[in-house]
Amino acid sequence: MSDNNNSAKEAHTFDDLYSNRFFKASQMQGRNVTLTIADVWTEELEGEKGADRKAILAFRETDRQLVLPKINGVCIRAMFGANVKDWAGKRVTFFPTDKLMPMPTARGSDRICVRVFGSPDISEEQRVEYSPPRRRKIIMTMHPTGKPAATTEEK
Repeated sequence: MSDNNNSAKEAHTFDDLYSNRFFKASQMQGRNVTLTIADVWTEELEGEKGADRKAILAFRETDRQLVLPKINGVCIRAMFGANVKDWAGKRVTFFPTDKLMPMPTARGSDRICVRVFGSPDISEEQRVEYSPPRRRKIIMTMHPTGKPAATTEEK
């Protein structure tokens, strides 16, 4: 490989080697990340079990999109309501974890996922419950994260 290839990107994780349009937990480098929702839609995606309709989030700060698992959708709904078009412009803080999956990973597994931590756009903690099919209930707390968005009078 040539040292003169300016378009080459350095790979830090396995997911960097096989990057696509979707945001991955490994790209968070162990840190919380706050992103502003630009749009929400559903799309047919091909997976290991064939084609399936998935919810997708797009963000203002990055071209990467996030396939929205139901556990994250339930958290965002608790913070911003059931009308997904109202989510545009809302900020969400995500965190990488191997603990909050509907199907916990085996000990020593390096599989991590993206989960919702909270938002700068909420003023107090909110308790969220999610009951995955045939699994125990998951209880999470959404946290206010940072400063609320400036109002039009403050801008």
